[in-house]
Amino acid sequence: AAGASVASVGTLAVAAIAPGAPPAALARWPEVDGALMHAACDLTVVDMAISGLYSKYGDDADGREDYQAIEQQRDENIEILSTVRAKSWDGIWAKAAALRSKLTIEDERALDIAASLADDVIALGNLPVTS
Repeated sequence: AAGASVASVGTLAVAAIAPGAPPAALARWPEVDGALMHAACDLTVVDMAISGLYSKYGDDADGREDYQAIEQQRDENIEILSTVRAKSWDGIWAKAAALRSKLTIEDERALDIAASLADDVIALGNLPVTS
């Protein structure tokens, strides 16, 4: 039941950051670009968790052990989005959706995701758009 709850939150989070997002792409995970799709969704979930810790504990949130674990997970998601090459438009969508998050765009590493996205768009520019 707990896993279903996290999955539901993740799906809602993706819908919140990217209205009209391709739900079929999420259903096909872990196919092509599954790691990118998962990282984008998970980044939204961990950002929501970090916001919740700040709401509950204020400035003391970042000294908590659970905060550190969530921040590490966030770092791993940003690393994936910054370094893993998209092989389809689904991967490009995942990176773009991650950049729409307020917490992500305020992070200095957003430039790394944006540069990776630009490289992917250039490399995949000749692919047909599919649904």
